[in-house]
Amino acid sequence: MDIQRRLDRQTALVPVFFDAEVFAAVRGLIRRQVIDPQQGQQALFVFRRIRVRRVAVRPLIAEAFAVRDRFSPYDAFYAIVARLTEAILITTDRGLARAADGYCKVDYVALS
Repeated sequence: MDIQRRLDRQTALVPVFFDAEVFAAVRGLIRRQVIDPQQGQQALFVFRRIRVRRVAVRPLIAEAFAVRDRFSPYDAFYAIVARLTEAILITTDRGLARAADGYCKVDYVALS
């Protein structure tokens, strides 16, 4: 099952900074000329339709510090949110999937 179908069926839990990360990723794709500005704008329009519940990161700082050698600073919060809510961390990042294995439920999705 692809990521889009999973997101259509439920509300994703994400750290509060998720929107900024999505914007940064789209901006980076435009700057590297992987997509053009119109495609970037369309991607952000589609992104707005995804149901997400933003989770505050401040209460998770101590745990993020505890796993600082396992995860990057931002990835730590995604993994912590997944672990605490017993959700599945769905990622296209192979490194994050490896780091999360055994810490929380994780599902690596390879992009074609």
